Amino acid sequence: MLKALILLTCYIWFANGATQCSVDLQRNFNKRSPLLLEQKGSTYSLQIPDGSKFRWRVGSGVLIGCSDASNSISKVRDHSARVSCVRNLEFTLRKKKYQFRQLECVSPVTSSIQSLKTSCGGGLGTLFNIGFEVKGLPFVKYFQSCYNVKDASAIYTEHEIFGRSIALAQRSGDHSFKTGGIASKVRFSEEYLQVSQRERLEKLLGSTTEANKYMSSTFLAKGHLTPDRDALLDTWATATYFYINAAPEWQVVNTGNWKRVENAARKKAETLKDTIRVFTGVYDVLKLPDVNRTMVPITLTDRSQIPVPKWFWKILYHKKSDSAIAFVTLNNPFAATKEYLCKNICNMHGWDQQEYGDLSRGLTYCCTVKELRSVIKSIPASVNAKNVLKLR
Repeated sequence: MLKALILLTCYIWFANGATQCSVDLQRNFNKRSPLLLEQKGSTYSLQIPDGSKFRWRVGSGVLIGCSDASNSISKVRDHSARVSCVRNLEFTLRKKKYQFRQLECVSPVTSSIQSLKTSCGGGLGTLFNIGFEVKGLPFVKYFQSCYNVKDASAIYTEHEIFGRSIALAQRSGDHSFKTGGIASKVRFSEEYLQVSQRERLEKLLGSTTEANKYMSSTFLAKGHLTPDRDALLDTWATATYFYINAAPEWQVVNTGNWKRVENAARKKAETLKDTIRVFTGVYDVLKLPDVNRTMVPITLTDRSQIPVPKWFWKILYHKKSDSAIAFVTLNNPFAATKEYLCKNICNMHGWDQQEYGDLSRGLTYCCTVKELRSVIKSIPASVNAKNVLKLR
């Protein structure tokens, strides 16, 4: 009886935070808060929270870092440092006690790109890490992008949704897209301007009237492959705002059925309370009829760069159940007829939504990964599953 009482007291003491430090995702982070890192051998990665908080036992060490390479911890001017948990939000750094908010970086944490100089997408692209550069440490990856530099075209990205924390994530602020040092002569910010898109369509289609059929009601947005809302912290979300993580997507599709797919992915991870691995990509080039009714491939530059994809796709993979599902969205809200790359299995596995059949919001359907890969050869061979991932 006494032993049980002691154990209960210890549990309550621990639950109240007496033997731990905890930093809350929504309350305790700002743009200058340091990255929380883990080291496994020579690899450094972002720490993943437990629910709404990062937690450590009293006396345990925590590696913090500031990115980019010129950034540093304000109290010591080091780029990274190991602090020790005292209690709650209090840590020690070089034998001095600090509250977590005092351990901020000199300037806001920023993200960057690392080329792996490895081919991907069946040889169509080059693999890049997107994440954080802390001077003195190996590059800290958040997600990866397979990208064709020559065509300025995204092929696919790979990231994770952390189901135990996604519903409790810090909401991201407003960010602007950037090139991140990719060697390219493409002026992305100018090419994505609506006035530039209109001029480009006028040239490709042969008249202002033809261009107005499309540009009068919508425009081509910078469609995220890895979404900013899948990030748990705003500093992580900044890493999604690189042009190598975007493709031209009609805004009515971006805010329509593609948004529903992204929401469904987060909801499934939250329901599972587990990590879902996500692959997101594009396929084929959208063609629209010109004044002579000839189908013309649509690109945003005169050199046929930044192609407008005909299709966006997303694969969700759950390791524990060895199951996956593929979503496909038609990036053509002007289509008159439905078109499928594979058999639609949304309804069979609980994923169907009534809006998915709306062509004006981007026709959307589900496939097995195996069948979709038989059409889209750029899907990584590592994406395999024995079972179909069900929503319910």
